[in-house]
Amino acid sequence: MKVHVGQHIGAYRVHRVVDESEYTTVGEVRHTTLGTRHALKILTNDEVGVVTQSLVRCSELQAELDHPNVVRCTDRGRLDGLPWLVMDWMDGGSLADLLDVTGAIELNEALRLFRAITAGVGAMHAAGVVHRDLKPQNVLLLGTGEEPVPRITDLALAKRLDLSQDSERSVATLSTEFRTIGTPEYMSPEQCVDPSAVDTRSDLYALGIMLYELVTNEVPYDHPSAWKVLLAARSGVYRSVAELRPEAPPAIDAIVARLIKNRPQDRFASTDELLRRLDLAGL
Repeated sequence: MKVHVGQHIGAYRVHRVVDESEYTTVGEVRHTTLGTRHALKILTNDEVGVVTQSLVRCSELQAELDHPNVVRCTDRGRLDGLPWLVMDWMDGGSLADLLDVTGAIELNEALRLFRAITAGVGAMHAAGVVHRDLKPQNVLLLGTGEEPVPRITDLALAKRLDLSQDSERSVATLSTEFRTIGTPEYMSPEQCVDPSAVDTRSDLYALGIMLYELVTNEVPYDHPSAWKVLLAARSGVYRSVAELRPEAPPAIDAIVARLIKNRPQDRFASTDELLRRLDLAGL
């Protein structure tokens, strides 16, 4: 199915197509009676059943979460049997876009963004959800001014902690048919071994990679081969923040190092503990 400008989907009219992939299309839409602006994501190819399940699951999780740093899902439906969901319109692009344009972000702004993202992750964890695919591409920005608000999106690979292990393994197996459970540069070592067995500390690992990237505009472990990224991560050898950004406070290096420890028990235990450590370091 092809989505086109002017098309009506539910109570929404497509204003423009923003992104198209093999399976989904994202459009900027307007509510036909209220005139409000939204993002609509619709499945356009249902050849792989897990993609349908993933989109429906994503809409359910994002509808449950109500936090200023998580993108909300406000409506959903089906068109010719294909599911669609409606989300908050985020006019600032993604955090990845920002990094592409600006490079390493000014330190105070990088830390402000990181704190807000951490708060959003904490809200998900409090609701019993592990994201499993945290990365700058999955953080959207509201506002194009000096202090845009970051909001986490794309919970298609998220894990519900209240599912039984067997149920979660089933979800993980289905997701593996569609794509890897996560993105290698941001995946914790334990997630590489068994995505169904991870807990909230796997997201904390991804937060450590993101903090490093916000400050340096690099990831600590980078290689065209996903396998070599994972091997490098297990070695724990990477260039320090101090080497890449000498003016950065030494505490950032220490916080990153703890967040990306190979063993989950060696990381911060929660986002609350991480935020307290940032406070103590004056960051």
